[in-house]
Amino acid sequence: MEVLWEVLIALALLGVVWVVWSFLQQIFPEERNRKIKFGMKRGLDSIGVAITCFCHDGAGGYLIAKRSQAARDEQGTWHPLGGSVEFGEDILDTVRREVQEEYSVLVSDIEYLGYRDVHRTLNGAPTHWLVLAFKGTGDRDLVRIGEPDRTDEIRWVALNEIPQPLHSQFPFYLDKYKGRL
Repeated sequence: MEVLWEVLIALALLGVVWVVWSFLQQIFPEERNRKIKFGMKRGLDSIGVAITCFCHDGAGGYLIAKRSQAARDEQGTWHPLGGSVEFGEDILDTVRREVQEEYSVLVSDIEYLGYRDVHRTLNGAPTHWLVLAFKGTGDRDLVRIGEPDRTDEIRWVALNEIPQPLHSQFPFYLDKYKGRL
C-alpha cells in the first residue's frame, strides 16, 4: 500500500510540473523556439536540426551570402542559406521561411538533396547538427538581403565562380551535391 501511495504522489507531482510548464509556454511562446526545454541550446546540449538551401535561378546562378561580423560564427565567409527547424514546424515550411527571411523572396520547386551529420566546435564547445539539404528556385529580380545584421552581401554566382573564403561546411555540401545542383 505504501508503494501505491508513493506512485500516486509521484504522478501527482509530474502532473503539477506539466501544468506549470504548459502555463509558462503559453505566457512565453517565443522562448519555446529559442531554447530547448530547461535552457538547453540547440546543437550544444542536444542535437540541433537545421536546413540548408541552395537557392538558384534555373539558369545556372546560385545565391550565396557573406556572413557579417555580427553573425554567430564564421564571420566573413560565403555560404548558402541555412537555419534551424523550429519546434512543431514542417521541414518544407522551414525552407520557405529561411529563404524568405534571408533573401526576401519566395522559393519554389523545392527538392530534397540529402542530409549530413555536422560536428563542429563553437567557442571551444563541441556541436552536433543534423542538416537537411535542399535546392529551390528563387526569382533573381526580387532577391535582397533580408537579415542585414547577419549578412554583408548576397551574390548570384555559377558553381565554378564561388568567392573565398567559404564557410567550413560549404565545401562538403558542394562535393556531396554538386552533381544534383
